[in-house]
Formats: sequence, C-alpha cells, structure tokens
Amino acid sequence: MVGMKKIIAVLIILTLFSLFIPPQPAEARGYGWFLPGLIIGGAIGWGLAAPRYYPPPYYYYPPRPYYYYPPPAYYYPPPVYSYPPPEAKTLPEEPASKPPSGGRLFIYPRQGQSPEKLEADRNECHAWALGQTGYDPTKPPPEDLDAARAGQMSLDYERALGACLDGRGYTVR
Repeated sequence: MVGMKKIIAVLIILTLFSLFIPPQPAEARGYGWFLPGLIIGGAIGWGLAAPRYYPPPYYYYPPRPYYYYPPPAYYYPPPVYSYPPPEAKTLPEEPASKPPSGGRLFIYPRQGQSPEKLEADRNECHAWALGQTGYDPTKPPPEDLDAARAGQMSLDYERALGACLDGRGYTVR
C-alpha cells in the first residue's frame, strides 16, 4: 500500500513537471509533446502493469455492518452467605390437643338441662376431677412446685372436668 502511494505521488509530480515545460515547436525538433507524453504514459502504464502486493493477512475481511451487536454480557448472581442457625431454645412440651387454658371453660347443655342442673353437675365433676388429678384450681399451687409441672396439672384438671361434663350431656369448649 505504501508503494502504491509513492507511485501516485511520483505520477502527480511528473505530470505537474511536464505541464510546466513548454513544448518545442514541431518544426524545431519534430517531437512536440512527445517527452511529456512519454513520461506520463510510461508512468501510467508501469503503474497499471505492476503487480499488486497486499500485506498479510491475505484473506478477505468483509466490511463491518452499520449495525453491530455488542458481545453478550454475563452476569453472575451475588454470592450467598449462610450462617449457622442460632442455638435452639428448648420449650416445655405441650400436649397435641391442648384444651382451653386460663381456667375459663364454656359449657353448653346438649340435652336441655336447666341452669340449676348445670351448677350441680359442675360441682360434682369438680370434685371428681380434683380426686383424679390432685389439683385444685381454686387454691394457689404449692411453692415447691415448678411452673411447668403446675401448668401440666392445670391442663390435666381441665381435661378431667371436660370429660366428666361431656359424659353428663354437656359440650365443653
């Protein structure tokens, strides 16, 4: 490519040079524009006849399109940090079906019992549940009894009272 540029530059200089040399009259020499024509024609012919050498690489590069897609970008997910679970606190086990707690039971008569009959049945079932569990909710628990054991005894009492009232035809919730 550089050689071709040099040839073109030499041709331009020779053309300009030959245009500034006035031709001799034809009768004086008989050649007229022969010398400038020879220089210019020879340079053009030599330029066209010279082999063209291309610099490596010798393979064809297609033109780049006017729309060019950028290469795909790959995004990696952020790292995941896991921490060991905190130490589990052991809670006291509770029964699978927990009866109502807090000492409040709702008793509904299923067989049309009167309020007086309900009160009498409740007192009899209270005495029976007290005998079964050894726990009396009307008195404070002993001081040497821990809270977990006292809670379990309260639940046992409520279950016993509910079973007694259910056997006498009441619904306990």
